Amino acid sequence: MKSYLRVMVLSILLGGMVISCLPAQKGIKTYHVSAGEVLDVIVMSFNDSVKADVARYFKEALPVAQEHTYETLGSMDIQGYTAGNLNAEVIIFGKWSSLQARGDFAEVILDRVPDFHQQRRKIWSHFGLTYYPMKRDLTFTIDPSQYHVTTGLWTDKPAALKDALTHWRALVQQSGGQIHLDLHNGESPLGYRYAPDRLLLVSWENEAAFIAFQEEHGQMLDASILHINQFIHQ
Repeated sequence: MKSYLRVMVLSILLGGMVISCLPAQKGIKTYHVSAGEVLDVIVMSFNDSVKADVARYFKEALPVAQEHTYETLGSMDIQGYTAGNLNAEVIIFGKWSSLQARGDFAEVILDRVPDFHQQRRKIWSHFGLTYYPMKRDLTFTIDPSQYHVTTGLWTDKPAALKDALTHWRALVQQSGGQIHLDLHNGESPLGYRYAPDRLLLVSWENEAAFIAFQEEHGQMLDASILHINQFIHQ
């Protein structure tokens, strides 16, 4: 049932809304978020909801978000996790035209859909959302033939983490990895907190390349972080 609901939800999100991606090779999607827009990153897991719950939510809540400029960019299924305690199922990327538009949606949604949050709780067992106002243009590419890893990092030593990541990024690139996203200064709405101090999306040629990197460099950030979630997308 959960697998069916996930397909249904993603079909509505990705089929029923404008997909903001640039032309690319078959299977490869390139997404663009302009300066001044807001990127949403949603990490979610599904309850065993019934079809009617999902249909009602997307009939009532989704049009309000669309009225306020929300667009779904794409999604990445999560096949597993290598660190942390969050066993999520999918990551959704979306965007708003501005922080003002996002705020306007938050102001009106409960007037339009009074049980908005209750509906979400019926469908999703976890719904963690971080939004990032873009100070400059952002373009990132997802190639499904690659082995992708999303890592969320929390720290109480921001300067130490910044220094460690400078070295880590260089090693990733030297080892054949490609860093697609390196996000920080995100915020979460009340009740939906998932706000790592750093969110990174890296692709590798295959699982063996990632494992080789982890075996040699996997602990180099440990001294500068409090917590980590790391998801695998194959």
